[in-house]
Amino acid sequence: MVSYALAQEPGPSVSAAASTTRVAAGSDLVSNTVSQTPSNQTKAVLNARDYGVSCSGTTDDTTAIQSAINAACTFSTTPKTLILPDRCAVKLSSTLMITHCAGLTIDGEQSQGQASISDSTGGPATFLWYGRTGVPMITINQTRDSIFKNFSMFPNASSNLVNGASGCLLIDAIAPVTGIVTNNSFEDLQCNNGSASSRFIGFDVCPTAPGNCEAQNFDRITIGCSYYTPTSITSNGVGIGYEGTGGAEPYFEHIHWIEETHCSKGVDIEGGAGTNVLDIDGGLMGGNYTDLFLNSGRNTSWRHIRSENAIAQFVIGTSSGSGAHDLTIEENSFSGLTNGTTTISYPYSTTGGIIRLIKNDWDSNSTVIPFGPTGRGAFVGVLDSQDNTYPNNVNCISAVFASAGTMYSSLNDQPTGGSCNYGGMHLGRPTGSLRIDPTAFGNLPSCASRIEGMLKPVSDSKTDTWGALITGGGSHHVLAYCDGTNWTVATK
Repeated sequence: MVSYALAQEPGPSVSAAASTTRVAAGSDLVSNTVSQTPSNQTKAVLNARDYGVSCSGTTDDTTAIQSAINAACTFSTTPKTLILPDRCAVKLSSTLMITHCAGLTIDGEQSQGQASISDSTGGPATFLWYGRTGVPMITINQTRDSIFKNFSMFPNASSNLVNGASGCLLIDAIAPVTGIVTNNSFEDLQCNNGSASSRFIGFDVCPTAPGNCEAQNFDRITIGCSYYTPTSITSNGVGIGYEGTGGAEPYFEHIHWIEETHCSKGVDIEGGAGTNVLDIDGGLMGGNYTDLFLNSGRNTSWRHIRSENAIAQFVIGTSSGSGAHDLTIEENSFSGLTNGTTTISYPYSTTGGIIRLIKNDWDSNSTVIPFGPTGRGAFVGVLDSQDNTYPNNVNCISAVFASAGTMYSSLNDQPTGGSCNYGGMHLGRPTGSLRIDPTAFGNLPSCASRIEGMLKPVSDSKTDTWGALITGGGSHHVLAYCDGTNWTVATK
């Protein structure tokens, strides 16, 4: 694996383009001294063939495609688009570097969807890896406001490679840092790895400078970590990874419609305990060991995803230092789970937080491990479980949380047989408590049918007799109860 030095986030006054040479119209010098004709310098749309890219899939196109990228990456008043022609297969023998670009678009011309390599009827452009093992195919370094769309990447194109490239895309801020990675869009991309490798990370987001990446948008992404079913939490690598040295921090990132197969970890979040936002919305998961591995970060949501044949959908927190909390799992469907499935392995971090389970259809094998895989102790926080459907009442997730002593609320959870609806809020832990701040009687709302059943500590009752009407101005501390007409003493 390539080793990079950890970089610190630059100050707000530093431009992402600070270290890139600007060029005047008609110059033959682009950002990294590659010479091109003046006519290509002034075009807004460049064609990879004009830079000598053969698109044959057999000729080494590394130097030619790097020249084309460099030309499109110049900082001029007009953003540039580099077109990879339809059915263009680009053979790579070393990593492509996309460094200090802004407003760049690389377009394989045809929406990729679920297609594989191009055929005679057309298809997306493809990058085929024939380089050494352990390095990424494409590195996007300190680039902003750019679009990468409509192409496929194959890290195992060469038959003599066992593990191939370490991944398809490395999105990072590599020292020396003069700008961050921000506001980039990745659309209709495919990353298809053949042989299983524990070192594989399809899209590796900011592993060396965790605070320097933000606001990436992933839309319609297909990642195959291997052709083979994973045998462990590490055997087949990661689909999209926010990890590395100290863990990356997903600042306001969005993943919309992702398809992942045979990954040990579909999405892996290993760092960033700050106010991060990662929204994962829509997609298909098939044959992963774990769909979401959440070991840190907050404000993560997982919505509208169909998952099949997984071992453990969600693993949350695997160490005593885990900062993982605030996870929403909403409107998902799970089926075909294998024996020994762990649907949720939740954290025992002392940081607390909320897990929300809303309108999910769970498989009959759905289970919960109440403590982290290596942990001791209970989840610190609140489970909010609403409108979930279970095939049976044995593995109702709310019930497992209750028996583990967690504070949780449950509303309208519906098993096919039996009942696991605990209805309302529960404090299962022996040491659990619910504190309601007391107030003067005069601050209470008027007791009426709309608030019947409300309880509130009162600090100035004139009486402490059970069932007596409460008036203020006294010295007794009691628990007030609204019976639909009057506030009465429930208890001292």
